[in-house]
Amino acid sequence: MRYFQILLIVVFAIAGCKKSPTDSEMKNSKPQAFLWIFPNNPDSLALGISKQHIHWWGEDKDGYVVGFLVGIGKSETSVEWIFKIRNDSVISFPLLTVQDTFLVFVKAIDNHFREKINDGTNIALAASHPFIDYENDGVFNNNDRTLPTLQNALGATAKQKFPIKNTPPTVKFEINSSNVTVQPSETSFTVVTFAWRGNDNDGDNTITKYEIALNDTATNNWVSIDSTVNMITLFVPRAVSDIATGSVTADVMKGTYGNTRKIGEAHGLRLNDTNRIFLRVKDIAEDYSPIVSLPDSGFLWYVKKPKSKLLVIEDYVASSGPNSPDSVLLFYKNIFSQLADSIGDSVRVFDFLSLRRNDGAFIPFHLDPALILTLQQFNFVFWYAGQEPSWSVASNPLFQYAVDPATNGKVLFSTAFQFSIADPRGSIVSFAPIEAVSLSDDSTATRAYADTTVSNISTILNFPPLQFKQNPSIHSLFFYRNLYPRSTATPIYKIDSIVSKTHRKFSPTVGVIDANNRFVFMGVPLHLLNGNGNLPSFFNTVFGNIFK
Repeated sequence: MRYFQILLIVVFAIAGCKKSPTDSEMKNSKPQAFLWIFPNNPDSLALGISKQHIHWWGEDKDGYVVGFLVGIGKSETSVEWIFKIRNDSVISFPLLTVQDTFLVFVKAIDNHFREKINDGTNIALAASHPFIDYENDGVFNNNDRTLPTLQNALGATAKQKFPIKNTPPTVKFEINSSNVTVQPSETSFTVVTFAWRGNDNDGDNTITKYEIALNDTATNNWVSIDSTVNMITLFVPRAVSDIATGSVTADVMKGTYGNTRKIGEAHGLRLNDTNRIFLRVKDIAEDYSPIVSLPDSGFLWYVKKPKSKLLVIEDYVASSGPNSPDSVLLFYKNIFSQLADSIGDSVRVFDFLSLRRNDGAFIPFHLDPALILTLQQFNFVFWYAGQEPSWSVASNPLFQYAVDPATNGKVLFSTAFQFSIADPRGSIVSFAPIEAVSLSDDSTATRAYADTTVSNISTILNFPPLQFKQNPSIHSLFFYRNLYPRSTATPIYKIDSIVSKTHRKFSPTVGVIDANNRFVFMGVPLHLLNGNGNLPSFFNTVFGNIFK
């Protein structure tokens, strides 16, 4: 009897069981997406700006939400969908007119979605099968990947209209690494480079052009510049400035040296006077930014008209007395006034640029192309330094000026060296006709005594002998090192006898000239070498014979 009762219980239990449906047999309850605003009328939102922070969320009755598809456009059928994991995003509506209306669409995705994809992936909802649209062209290509479980995991679309108005663009002149606006050189010749950064909250692609003006913002004074250009150089050729007085028209150039191209002309650049540049930007809705200008308050931009064939560059730091910058400059003015009449005032009365005065305010921020093109306004450059030359400033501009076969510039470079010096090979040899500078104490001298001679050692070039000045204290702050000329260069000067730091007498090579007679490098400050009165003769030789 007991076994019979057990059997009946088992039979009834089996009969009472029903088969549980699988996931595929259960109908999925679609997830639902929500946007963060609930206007009574979908058309009642006020005009907004094109960049907005939008929010959304999703709910699923029989599971959980794993992500969203978000799109912006005019209609749901044409929208480009992007997969998002987060519940918010800062978006820019693609506004191309003064005012327009856009729709934001959001679809929730529940846990029936099995494929793994990254946040920000482009998704195409094709009628046959959704897929990852790597090319973002709406067409299924070989590289694209289908998403077979996505369709069943998608919920209905939440959407909202957003009326958008154009936001005027803005523009700022470039800033340096200290986040300070870059000013033009306090004094420049007829070459100056400006750069800027434009911005539009409607998308930088809506910027259509920049405009600049010199000294006057009258309607006919603005020069249009393509929206892809954010650096220009104002350039006045010597053929124009040499015969001009007052104001001139400057070429507007884009690009760096070797790739510069004229893209317009700017009227009203004042010669031997202060100047100001104005800048604004225009967008596709024809809105202009506020006008900005340089120089800023408290700064100066003076444009000097070149008058000479020779540019003298002061790269010199010293204290007071005979070696002070003012004393050395006065010395060179006196020496150049003694040059032969055959050389002419175009060299004797030189133009001048200081790299060290006023905390470097005369150095162009963009050495390329501003300093390179400035050098090329002159036939000759005399660059003189103390024991700390600005190698990084000199390197590329002097190479392009005096080494590049496409130019014809000629350079006289005079310098001393520091007590201890890291190998300057990487910078000096890029532009000077030397392979190296000695680093050995055996070939480094700290003092040249009175009457020490500097002899011409070239058998071809007729340079005059030079001599240190009588007062040893004048030249006791400099250090002299042996120069090793390039194989194609010619040594031209040596110090006849000098004592090294290790108390060894030696005769270092201190003068070298390149194979093309375009670059003379002197490893001694030339203002120290007029002890025998021959320094004017040296300059006559350089500028009257070697560089003729």
